[in-house]
Amino acid sequence: MRISDSYCQHSYQCRLGHITRSYQWASNPADSLKCSDSHCTLHSLLIGRGNTLNSAAPPTFYFEDPKSGHIYTPSGPLGPKVTKKLSSQGYLLREITSDRDYAKFKRQFSAQLTQEHDEAVAAQIQFDKLVFGPAREEGRRRLREQMESMSSEGREFAAAAMREGDRADFEKYQQLTRPYDPQTHIESRELDSQSRQPWNDPSRGIGDHY
Repeated sequence: MRISDSYCQHSYQCRLGHITRSYQWASNPADSLKCSDSHCTLHSLLIGRGNTLNSAAPPTFYFEDPKSGHIYTPSGPLGPKVTKKLSSQGYLLREITSDRDYAKFKRQFSAQLTQEHDEAVAAQIQFDKLVFGPAREEGRRRLREQMESMSSEGREFAAAAMREGDRADFEKYQQLTRPYDPQTHIESRELDSQSRQPWNDPSRGIGDHY
């Protein structure tokens, strides 16, 4: 999928005269699509390429588990193999075609990312407590014992070292627990908020007309 390609509406027609409209890349439209008429079982052939929609952004897809609401965003090209694999795992392919869709995606995905972040932070804090906590306490205990035989300057230096350690631990905790903003956004949707018909691209296993 080339981002620089043009986004066009193409026209298809079956032998009964039904017209099917399909938004696809200008450079590689499908030769045929299943007729969009719900009562027609024929395939429609490409009869004309529409005008290029220069301001239109590429289509945006994501997968959602309808039971848990979990969202998965593919990191690589979207194709039939990816769609089939995730569909077998219970995911549904969703397309963002309007501002309402986009707002729903941002709200849902932001909540998911925030929850995942908070769980990771809690796990990190628990790990530090279990792994480093005992060693830190043992080090403090030995240092306090040694301070009993130190000079006043030595005790002051040791106390300052412990305060510095406490300060570093506190700053690390603050860094981990600071408010988290996932900054969920899709640049193409931010630049192009127009609504559009669902995308059809048989080569990628996307759409309703095949």
